[in-house]
Amino acid sequence: MLRPFIQAFFVGITLFGVLRADLRAAVPTAEVPAVPREAAILEKGSNLPLGALIRSGDCEAVGSVLASGVSPDGQPDGVPPLLRAAFECRPDIALLLLQHGADPDASFGPDHITALLAACQSSCRSVARLLIEHGADPHAATQGGVTPLMAAAWWGSAGCLRELLSHDPDLLAVDHQGHDAVYFAALRGHAACLGQLLEAGARADRSTTLGWTALLAAARSGCAECVALLIEHRADPSQTGPGGVSVVDEAVEHCHADVVSLLIDAGVKPTRQILDRSIDSLCPTVLRILLLSKDSWTDLRSTLIEARKRVDAAMKDSKLSDAARRRLESCLQSIDDARAAMAGKKD
Repeated sequence: MLRPFIQAFFVGITLFGVLRADLRAAVPTAEVPAVPREAAILEKGSNLPLGALIRSGDCEAVGSVLASGVSPDGQPDGVPPLLRAAFECRPDIALLLLQHGADPDASFGPDHITALLAACQSSCRSVARLLIEHGADPHAATQGGVTPLMAAAWWGSAGCLRELLSHDPDLLAVDHQGHDAVYFAALRGHAACLGQLLEAGARADRSTTLGWTALLAAARSGCAECVALLIEHRADPSQTGPGGVSVVDEAVEHCHADVVSLLIDAGVKPTRQILDRSIDSLCPTVLRILLLSKDSWTDLRSTLIEARKRVDAAMKDSKLSDAARRRLESCLQSIDDARAAMAGKKD
């Protein structure tokens, strides 16, 4: 099943394409944000010769062109030169453009992509600081409701995020699908950004309009550090999302063994359904963790027998690939390891 996690992230500009996840029908479709593609915006509406000079990094030549009377905001239908300088992370050229009167809030495309958003994408704190110092609005959102803070979280731009946090941003702001900066950082696995947001007072327990949470997103992305941070800041590890999907379901489905281990330590109890999911997802390491988790099974012997039956049944599939067969064989080894551990305890 192919569906986007967010209906649109920076919609309406060729800079952005939709990242789609190949999701199993057994698990409710999760929300996957679209991923910006830098090259498209830099090529569209090329502001020659100014745009080409900025891209080449020739600050002196840019100064000469501006001195000749060329508008620092470029052509009306093109990419603003300041946005291009932000993408290229050229604070020297950005400063030159601003000194010649460039609009710090100039935007491009129907979704109103600004230079500040571009600086967040390129993790360019120096340009972000310059823009804000020259009047750029650090809170301005795109047409889709995405703020610079969300963009910095999505791209893992810890420096830009720190700069934005110093300007008292709205930590509760959400885009039109209900995603906040915490959600974006968690989904992308940017623990440093997530930590900054939570320490600044952002909440760890919010849900999107479709019912997904940052903890579910972190479990899906496999970021154990993000999961730990969210739980530390009072996110409930037993929470569920659309269709009843749990945090541990997301971690098991995507074979994130370290996240599964962390969730068990946080008090999540493995179930037969979760155990079956680890086998169906071909995750032998997760299966081993589940089987060996302390005090999780009232009848481990019966659990091991049923697990082996499920693996044996899966291995009878004539269409099974060699790689899948090897992973199932590793699942059998995990079951044998658990059986040996059980026998050792009895001895």
